[in-house]
Amino acid sequence: MKVFCAAIVKGILRGIYFFLKLFPTHPGKVTFLSRQSDEPSLDFLLLEEEIRRQCPDCETVFLCRRMGDGALALVRDFFVIVKQMKHLAESRVCILDSYSIPVSILKHKKELFVLQIWHAMGAIKKFGYQSLGREGGRDARLARAMEMHKGYDAIVSGSQAMVPFFAEAFDAPRKKFLPVGMPRIDYLLENEEKLRHVVRSQHPEWKGKTVVLYAPTFRRNREYQTDDLLRAMDWDKYVLIVKGHPLKELEVSDSQAETCDSYSAMELLPAADIVITDYSAISIEAAALLKPVYFYAYDLEEYARDTGLNIDLEAEMPGCVYRDAAALTAGMEREYPRDSIRRFRDTYVAQAAQKRLATKAIAACVLQRIKEAGR
Repeated sequence: MKVFCAAIVKGILRGIYFFLKLFPTHPGKVTFLSRQSDEPSLDFLLLEEEIRRQCPDCETVFLCRRMGDGALALVRDFFVIVKQMKHLAESRVCILDSYSIPVSILKHKKELFVLQIWHAMGAIKKFGYQSLGREGGRDARLARAMEMHKGYDAIVSGSQAMVPFFAEAFDAPRKKFLPVGMPRIDYLLENEEKLRHVVRSQHPEWKGKTVVLYAPTFRRNREYQTDDLLRAMDWDKYVLIVKGHPLKELEVSDSQAETCDSYSAMELLPAADIVITDYSAISIEAAALLKPVYFYAYDLEEYARDTGLNIDLEAEMPGCVYRDAAALTAGMEREYPRDSIRRFRDTYVAQAAQKRLATKAIAACVLQRIKEAGR
């Protein structure tokens, strides 16, 4: 039934798009699409700023709407999708950070260039086509019916080491990848001390304590397990900030834990002394800042079997992976293996990003297409 409904939706949208493509293309128009959030991401804002700095005449449009899954969500968002289609028909470049129904299922004008920058620096866990049919993945038949992740002309990757995994996940040839990192890494490296001061100045009660940020990955069909970690914390010595994924709420059972609702996990990274995660790409962002990272992988074997992992964490980060919360907090008392986090950074954070040049590299790719349109 899902595949049948998908076929109907595709037919309707393609019929509408046939007429929308009669609108002329604006040679300098760049449309940003996202279904991750209702607001433009920091990566979008930084990239748009750089594009407009180099090309003031460019027209930029943000179309950001958090969308759900399933037939009801598709009906609810139908007119949002049609609006996106109209802008796609008029644009020279489309930049997106997630799967987009109109981008993937429609036949676009030859002059439209589609750039997928994704929303994560890397893929420690399997996703996309890597995880079809798995517990944490999409329905394989529906994903193929909706042509998931098709239609991209270029794809940004956080590093060269991530390209093979991204190529599998997007079912795309490696030649399409631009392994330069993300604009957010430029921002974090350029503003680390400022961001740390802003957050810390609002929490004078943290003075004298070690600030720990716990940010686990998004778990589609699994619940977070935080109680053991909360019980293992020495609250006299540590401040623990708990941040769930934006798409999944994380309940905190201990009132001593902080949630810092005004800030995202990424914004809290500079303020943290230690980062704890499980299989989240925030570990790569933390590595860019050379923050001590610990992996609280309490379900490592089960997760590897059911969802899948691209990285052998125990091999890559020896001494930093724990299944037991008490062992983890005890490990935090010992000297951190700095060489491990440096190797992790140098492997999974592109040199362009380490040199704060990721935004310029991505903008150059976009502006090249705009220049070609003007010839």
